[in-house]
Amino acid sequence: MYGIMRVEKRARSAVYGLQIEANRTQADHASGREFHDSDIEWDKTNENIFLAKTENWNKTITKVVHKYNLQERKDSIVLLDGLYTASESFFEGKSKDFIVQYFKDCLEWHKRYYGPVINAVIHLDEKTPHMAVASIPVFKDKDGNVHLSAKRMMGGRTAYRKRQDLFFEEVSKKYGLERGERRDPAERKKHTTKRDWQNQQLAVENEKLQKEKDNLQVLIEAMTKASADVIERAMMSEFLKVGRYRTKDGKEEYFQDAYMRYRSKILPDLQKDLPNNEKVFEELNNRTTEQVQHSLSKDDGIERG
Repeated sequence: MYGIMRVEKRARSAVYGLQIEANRTQADHASGREFHDSDIEWDKTNENIFLAKTENWNKTITKVVHKYNLQERKDSIVLLDGLYTASESFFEGKSKDFIVQYFKDCLEWHKRYYGPVINAVIHLDEKTPHMAVASIPVFKDKDGNVHLSAKRMMGGRTAYRKRQDLFFEEVSKKYGLERGERRDPAERKKHTTKRDWQNQQLAVENEKLQKEKDNLQVLIEAMTKASADVIERAMMSEFLKVGRYRTKDGKEEYFQDAYMRYRSKILPDLQKDLPNNEKVFEELNNRTTEQVQHSLSKDDGIERG
């Protein structure tokens, strides 16, 4: 199981769309609003939990820009879009209090490294719980000067990988989660959407199920072969007690037809455990097939931290 974090740079043009998706309500759905590549269960949207909330992100960003007298250009990065989650299996069987505490720890970590947070919401209305965090890249240099600079705050590829390591050491590790692949945003541009991450998780689960299936198949084949050998030896042993005779010249011979009748009589009893093994294998095979088909039905697939 992996702890997952990704933070991406966003310009003004993306702010409103991120806001309405993060702060969605059932009323949005009732009005016909949908979000591309999402698996939102709208009847659960009211269960989403806000750890920080701002109704108008663009207005708040403007206030911060004016407060610190920051320079904003047309192409300025004004928002850092963070997503925090973990492997789907990590959340299975966990209480809501446990899940909320995990995301609170993620939020505190985000605040330390990615500027003032204006919005943080735990989405419980999708398959895997995750938290969307929005912060403003307000960076204070060593001389105390304040800048609107995602570049200074986030650094380059090496800095991003170090942040991933820090997230593992300071958050994921204490929850027993592993460190994911070391890849920065520039190396994974094709894996940035929520659907990408969900498909990635499905692929991991499918691989795990396939390994379970393969291992079970090997076991069943071994059991079947062993059982068949035992059955054959048992039948032969029993038959030898009653189905052999000596010819006049002293040679020992067997009644083939008698043996086959005897074999057909006791074989069902001796094989009674084999169908159970085959049933287990069939169930696992069906489960794996369904998972794979579900994964393949998705058009596209966030990054492991």
